[in-house]
Amino acid sequence: MTFLLCYQPLWVVLGVVWVLQGCGIKGPPLAPLVIVPPQVSDISANRLGEAIHVQFTIPMKVTDDAESADVARIELYGLTLHPLVTGLAEEEFLETGTLVASLDVRLPPNDEASVDGGEQDELIPEFSDARPGQGEVVHIVESVVPSLLTSPLPSELNETLVVEQDEGEQELVRLGVPSIVVAVEPQLRRAYLAIGFSRKGRRGLSSARAVVPLFEAPQPPSVLSLRQTELGIQIVWESPEGARRFVQEAAPEGMLEARPIVSWPPGSRYNVYHAHPGLESSEKLPVALNTMPLQQSPYLDAGVEFNIERCYTLRTVDTISGFDIQSDPSSVVCLLPKDIFPPAAPNGLIAVANDGAISLSWSANTEADFAGYLILRGRASDETLRPLTKVLIMETTHLDTTVQPGASYFYAIVAVDTAVPSNKSEPSNPVEALAR
Repeated sequence: MTFLLCYQPLWVVLGVVWVLQGCGIKGPPLAPLVIVPPQVSDISANRLGEAIHVQFTIPMKVTDDAESADVARIELYGLTLHPLVTGLAEEEFLETGTLVASLDVRLPPNDEASVDGGEQDELIPEFSDARPGQGEVVHIVESVVPSLLTSPLPSELNETLVVEQDEGEQELVRLGVPSIVVAVEPQLRRAYLAIGFSRKGRRGLSSARAVVPLFEAPQPPSVLSLRQTELGIQIVWESPEGARRFVQEAAPEGMLEARPIVSWPPGSRYNVYHAHPGLESSEKLPVALNTMPLQQSPYLDAGVEFNIERCYTLRTVDTISGFDIQSDPSSVVCLLPKDIFPPAAPNGLIAVANDGAISLSWSANTEADFAGYLILRGRASDETLRPLTKVLIMETTHLDTTVQPGASYFYAIVAVDTAVPSNKSEPSNPVEALAR
């Protein structure tokens, strides 16, 4: 067996060592990581009457492994835009718009001992901090005042402003019915965006823009009455003057849906709200009881507790150019519901005569507020039924041992509820038995 030995010059070996050592040499220093506040991701704006309600959540962690976000302040900017102004850059938005609100953000508990990277010398005494914290929803209301109804529009656009008819109006003109065409004026919009700032004043990314139109809000409906039913409280209202009508009702089941040749705006709809007289607050956006706006009256509020006053108010909802605009609230109407609804009459009563007794049985009631039964008894010679038991019984059977052999007896059962005063059902089916 032959071995081949290879010898390399010394300078080659030293060159390899130098290359390997060079792999561990540090390069130029990297730029420091700059942490900025996370973006506000859920901003929304809603038009309710002569007010615009803006809501968003104070952002929290940047990454899953971070304990908290560096958010010291959130600024909300608003700007009224002309419909011809599109694609406005962020810096131009901020320069032209107005600062609607500046909110100081409460430090998370784990950050209270550190401010700007330095430890506090003394513990801050406990106090009630009204500032919003990370993860909390903030609600800001801006009134629709005359100053909001002007837009900083470049002069060259003012001089060349042209408003085109929409497709629906063009179709009406084509059909020769221009008398019912309503001219469409250019409508202003109000846009909002929120920006977070760190403790050191670093600005984060701006939020998306929440936009509402500045159309004239509709008039509120008139609440006519509240009526208590066994299922809840029924709210009845009347549409306001000038309310939009639905051109066509939905097709009944089994019928073909007709398709209008002109795209008409949808009719006015309505939202129902709980009201709290004397406790109105603008701290949060009101939430309607109905999941979708209602086309017509009435509405049934099924979540009712007896002896607790319920108050209601309504708002008209108009959809214009894809935006929902609600009216101011209607007048408040209240009702104190009372339990005036008796249980159902027991059924299935049967009577079986035994030696010296008569056995009764019947079907059970299932009402949630059921309290018990009263047993009524009468003699065949007397049509009046009188209580046989002095107290309510819960069982659905009873053995009457106070009968006289040879006498005929009539029986009926009455159900009673827990209301104060209590409600009694109609008597059950009467039965007759001859005692032995």
